[in-house]
Amino acid sequence: MSIQCIAIESLFALLNRASFQSNHKKSSTNFLRNRIFSFATVVGMLLRAVKKSLQIDCNFLGAHMKEEPGSKQAFSQARAKILPSGFQEMHEDGLRVHYTEAPKGGLWRGFRVIGCDGSTLRLPGSKELEAKFGLYPGKEEGVKYPVMARISEFIDMSTKLCLSGCISPYKTSEDEMAAKQLPEVVGKMRRLGQSKMLYVYDRGYPSEEFIDQHIQLNVDFVFRLPKDFNNAITEISKWADTEGFIIREGWPPIRVVKVPLSTGETELLLTTLTDKGYTIKDLSEVYQGRWTSMEEGYKKQKVTMQMENFSGKTVVAIEQEYWSALVVSNLLEMGCIPIEGYWIPGALPKRHVNRSVLFGSMRDATLEVIFGLISLKEYDERFKKIAMRGMLKVRPNRNYSRDGVDKPKRHHVYRRSC
Repeated sequence: MSIQCIAIESLFALLNRASFQSNHKKSSTNFLRNRIFSFATVVGMLLRAVKKSLQIDCNFLGAHMKEEPGSKQAFSQARAKILPSGFQEMHEDGLRVHYTEAPKGGLWRGFRVIGCDGSTLRLPGSKELEAKFGLYPGKEEGVKYPVMARISEFIDMSTKLCLSGCISPYKTSEDEMAAKQLPEVVGKMRRLGQSKMLYVYDRGYPSEEFIDQHIQLNVDFVFRLPKDFNNAITEISKWADTEGFIIREGWPPIRVVKVPLSTGETELLLTTLTDKGYTIKDLSEVYQGRWTSMEEGYKKQKVTMQMENFSGKTVVAIEQEYWSALVVSNLLEMGCIPIEGYWIPGALPKRHVNRSVLFGSMRDATLEVIFGLISLKEYDERFKKIAMRGMLKVRPNRNYSRDGVDKPKRHHVYRRSC
């Protein structure tokens, strides 16, 4: 049985466990009666992802379960009784299954390479969400700016599994969120048997406090640095040499590497990997691996999975759908690994699975397998058939404009469709 199927089987067992339901419902009196929208039914519907009109998806569920469909009002009332923490536990359970079954899969020279980056989510307009997350701080008069949240995620760059997610008010900075998440990720991965970790960050993250946090946690890192990070970096950036070292009390020697780019610029990387066996090319490939794990990961969530197309306007609904997307995304990636291989820096796959086609084709099957309407074997065969049919060529080293990043569109991209 594939790791993906083992994870789905574990999720199904967790979802139907009385203690799990008791821990993640709002009140002990919730879901005691035999209703159309049971605890497991509501969770399953959210994992399938509600992206159409609520009533259309309720009708779909009724047809699949061979029952009279419930109303969208009944679904909304039922989902309000489920805590987002339930989806977080399902997310943790999926990680436990994967790293128990494949503890060494996707290592780069013995390291579990983990990237971190942040993004934003445009949320529906409601007073509750505005109070919790805040508005985009635009300054143009007469413009009603949208409700925005900031998210931060740590991703295993070789497996593309999301290890940690965080959704916060828009005013929260990405580096602040990452500093809060880092100890949790390190502790979690060590409990899952991952002893050697290498954390990779873009140039918005380095600070002496954050670097010190990694040193205290005894994990390695690669940061891209701005040239004016501090006086020592400014001096090193002017040298003709390709690398230098920073020596500071309380820190081990830290290596600064200069990487020439095709644009004529020089990229500065700061790393604890001081052994010359880790060449400049190696470190550059590790840093560049952020693109396929982080940038493409957010594209998958926002475009393929339509994460911003929320079906509710409450804080609970937003957090439910954010975490359910991470659960489903990880299940998707577990299924893709045996087909396309690991995305190890310097040894990327030649072809990759079309996630958009796969997610759209397997949404219904996810619901069916969770409720036992199809077998795990049938699900696995259908998944592989669709994935293999939609393979695309990997095109490394592609460049994209950053114009417009962090500038929300005036109108929401998605509508409640029929």
